[in-house]
Amino acid sequence: MRGAQIYDCGRSNPKGEIILHTEPLPARIYSSFITKVPFMRGMVLLWTLLVLGMRTLLFSAQIL
Repeated sequence: MRGAQIYDCGRSNPKGEIILHTEPLPARIYSSFITKVPFMRGMVLLWTLLVLGMRTLLFSAQIL
């Protein structure tokens, strides 16, 4: 789940416990000049969502 300043990821381990992972989002990406330009904003946000998706997949894969 992505918020304005942080993103969270939750997964259950084989024992049934839910493990939460929280990281802050880099503020400089979301408050820079590039995010004011429509096409560039889309490219930057697409890239950051791909990176966050890979991080959450790797976190999920590590819990066994």
